[in-house]
Amino acid sequence: MDGEPLGEAMVIFIPDGGTVGQGGNGTTEGNGKYVLSSRNDKGETVPGVIPGKYRVAVSRMVKPDGTVWTPDATNSSGPATVGAREELALEYSDPRSSLWLIDIISGGPPQDFILNKR
Repeated sequence: MDGEPLGEAMVIFIPDGGTVGQGGNGTTEGNGKYVLSSRNDKGETVPGVIPGKYRVAVSRMVKPDGTVWTPDATNSSGPATVGAREELALEYSDPRSSLWLIDIISGGPPQDFILNKR
């Protein structure tokens, strides 16, 4: 974000067009890097996503105290129950208005996304 790594953001790959599968997601680390995971046809979590076209959204939910809300196994409720709000502009966080439509190829390079505060 604005030239700096954005940690604790959720990166979501949503299949677009004829791409099959459920897509995938990952959470950025402090250095801005993320690893995608998805579910295979057996329901098992696997690294990466199926090659194809994806719309990409990046979301970061922030609680009223300024800390980042992140989903994990202990969260039984969503971000709204703790008053969290989306920190990023809709052009990044909303899959319907996301500016990113990318092609993923098998063995292709990592995908980086540049965000600017609005």
